[in-house]
Amino acid sequence: YPLLINETENRRFPFSVRCSGDANILVEYGEMELDLLLRFQVHALMEAIQKREDLPVLDLTPGIRSLQIHIDATKIS
Repeated sequence: YPLLINETENRRFPFSVRCSGDANILVEYGEMELDLLLRFQVHALMEAIQKREDLPVLDLTPGIRSLQIHIDATKIS
């Protein structure tokens, strides 16, 4: 099922969340532009996810304004 969540109102860093294949989630911040503030936001999200031990994350792949989150689908419903 296609999943797309857009959070744009009253946000300093608007973002969207969508499925990326069978076992990945893609989080994208802002517009298609090179913005170091968005890169720092991606890094902050990545660090927050890494600190959580209860999330079934296999791998995190950061981009300039995005973070791909590879999840272990066998550990979630």
